[in-house]
Amino acid sequence: KDTIYAYRGCAKMEWEDTIGAIKDFDTALLYNNKSFIAYAFRGIAKKILKDYNGAINDFTKAIELNPKEADFYFNRAIAELYIGKKEQAYSDLIKARDLGEKDANLCLRQCFSK
Repeated sequence: KDTIYAYRGCAKMEWEDTIGAIKDFDTALLYNNKSFIAYAFRGIAKKILKDYNGAINDFTKAIELNPKEADFYFNRAIAELYIGKKEQAYSDLIKARDLGEKDANLCLRQCFSK
């Protein structure tokens, strides 16, 4: 059942029903609290709503469950930049780059070059 709610949450995000999407991701996590996909997408939804601390928490959980996914580090870095956590963002962008996230280098140049 967790997969069904996670997919429905993604569909709701496509329809710009971000609050509804978060509710579905919450439900997915009730069925399976190890669903890194539900954490990651809920993090994206929270980032859209400018709940950057909530997004960081969700991306952190997704990383704990799947530490090889570059996108999780990249998205956490973006949320960290929004709230001024530059050192953490820099570390996450380096990790994202090392794991193959192509946009990480661009972000490093734009956000951290002098």
